[in-house]
Amino acid sequence: MRDPSPTLLDRADPAAIRTRPFPHLVIEDALPADLYRALASTRLDCTRIIGPPPHASNRRFAWSTRMMLWDERATALWKRFVAAHTGADFVFRVLALFADHLPDGFPRLSADTPVGMLERDGHDAFPILADARLELNTPVTGPASSVRGAHVDTPNRLYSCLFYMRADGDDSVGGDLELYRYTGPVPDPVDAFQFRPDQVEAVTTVPYRANTLVIYPNHRFAIHGVTPRQPTEHERAYVFVTAEQEQDWFTARGPIDATTRVTACA
Repeated sequence: MRDPSPTLLDRADPAAIRTRPFPHLVIEDALPADLYRALASTRLDCTRIIGPPPHASNRRFAWSTRMMLWDERATALWKRFVAAHTGADFVFRVLALFADHLPDGFPRLSADTPVGMLERDGHDAFPILADARLELNTPVTGPASSVRGAHVDTPNRLYSCLFYMRADGDDSVGGDLELYRYTGPVPDPVDAFQFRPDQVEAVTTVPYRANTLVIYPNHRFAIHGVTPRQPTEHERAYVFVTAEQEQDWFTARGPIDATTRVTACA
């Protein structure tokens, strides 16, 4: 039975999936305005999670579902929200949404595949582990910088979902999500921390905007990165939702087989 709690996919339309440079879906105003305001007004900031400043410039910190469910600082609303995005129902909704856009070799899961929680459960009992974690990038107190440039996520990840929670009054510049394509052969290894600028080119940008969602299946063509953030007192906040299996499902090294299919632009 589907979890009745509102989720980030309640307004998802498969017809709105974009395929350039790789399959992804952007949903503006993903949550009802009142729910988003309630979440935003009770979101913890860097000071409450990692302590008072000074903080290292433009660093990422994560607060996982497991941590949130056991932490009294998290409100009941936040606990319900992350729980609704880490269950089997949500995982299979994501896979059904992108059913026509999954690349060759993508794990095929049955509807009764057990789904557990990252950091709490193990792959011995749960082939898939999910997480919905609040991630914060600290204020930029040094030179302009990117949290991370163009890269591909870890090869055992099934999908990546970023839900932006830009604060009211945040007038900072940068921090948008860029989606890329390779300019030549796929680099070896494909799971490098980030690619050289000559190996990729940006195709589209998803603005860092409040209540905006971007979600995509993970594969070796799903190259993305964050645009440099200019010096600012504001932090960058988003919820990262994902699911992972134990083993890598695509090859991190070596050439691409000529028969590999993915609906991405050339």
